Amino acid sequence: MRYSHAVLCLVILAGSGIAAPQGVGARTNAMGGAEVASSNYRNAALSNPALLARHKARDDFGVVLPALSLFAADPDDLIDSADAFVNEFNRIEDIFNLPGVPTQADLDSLAASLLDLDGRILNFEANAGFTVAVPSESLGIAVVVENRIGGRSFMDVDPADAAAISGALGGGALPTLLSNAVVSAALVSNYGVAVARTFEVAGKSLSVGITPKIQMIETFNYRIDASDFDEDNQEDDFTDASFRRSDSNFNVDAGLLLEATDNVAVGLSLRNLISTDIESVTTLGEMYTYSLEPMATVGASWKAGPLTLAADYDLTETEPFDFAPGSRFVGVGAELGWRWAQLRAGYRMDLEDEQEDVVTAGLGFSPWGVFTMDLAGAVGDETYGASLQLGWSF
Repeated sequence: MRYSHAVLCLVILAGSGIAAPQGVGARTNAMGGAEVASSNYRNAALSNPALLARHKARDDFGVVLPALSLFAADPDDLIDSADAFVNEFNRIEDIFNLPGVPTQADLDSLAASLLDLDGRILNFEANAGFTVAVPSESLGIAVVVENRIGGRSFMDVDPADAAAISGALGGGALPTLLSNAVVSAALVSNYGVAVARTFEVAGKSLSVGITPKIQMIETFNYRIDASDFDEDNQEDDFTDASFRRSDSNFNVDAGLLLEATDNVAVGLSLRNLISTDIESVTTLGEMYTYSLEPMATVGASWKAGPLTLAADYDLTETEPFDFAPGSRFVGVGAELGWRWAQLRAGYRMDLEDEQEDVVTAGLGFSPWGVFTMDLAGAVGDETYGASLQLGWSF
């Protein structure tokens, strides 16, 4: 059994995963993640429930089906570095099998490349959402189903493995190594009902929204070493229930939206007001804790004719995995919209420098004002993302 197979497992699983935390909606992701004060009633339950009170007079009923986004970030070149290690490992192993003898320089170089994998990380995230919304200033209501999966892949390198590689000439073969390929992730499924109402405060419209929801949380702790990995059963191993643990709880989102002027709105989004900690299963002696902590984001938008400008700022840091630093984002975006088409662009950065900054862009199509299709893309330093959303308004 080749150790390289475990590294290949890491690369394949990470590549099929997907990265920097983003919104669910394609319009949001095209505008740098800005949504708290600039989204629409169909997406309100995915961003700020108070937005259920923001709608046009002709809007009676709206559906989002589906909203999808996929992101992957490999700023440390984990995939390329792991692939280079795999190729060199296989080359030297083939020399031993001839039989033959590799040079000490080759073995030392291979040991160094293994150590170089330690600390390199690939982040991934995938989101999917569905809403049915009935907007109203007196009592807007929406049903929402939202799924978010995110985590990271990395190599947990045992320094003793590098020493064993360097000393392989004495044993006549590359040793069985104990370094692990790791995929740690969490899937959070939200099932909620959002409601919103508008009040007049000092002559201004203030909308208040709340989303009670049931959460199903599944943690995933996949960790495997070379001696146990079988590439033929890789998919079965990855989905094996022994790596997963499920839990459920009740939680609440809330939001505010103030129409400061005819052109300016400011908002506040509060997600997961009830803190929750979930421990993963223990795999090869290792486990982690996944945390859902309250998250607060403020946003503002300005609209004049076809142009909309928006910005969001995270007041709190999100640190879902106890083995990884947290992130706090700021996003800005712009939309130039016509009746049937929209152009969007934005920028999103992590104030904690944990996730890579991304430039975003997207298109929207809304023929007859009934059907909408939104597309978005994001690009950063070895960071890529794509989003698709379909919707209907009646």
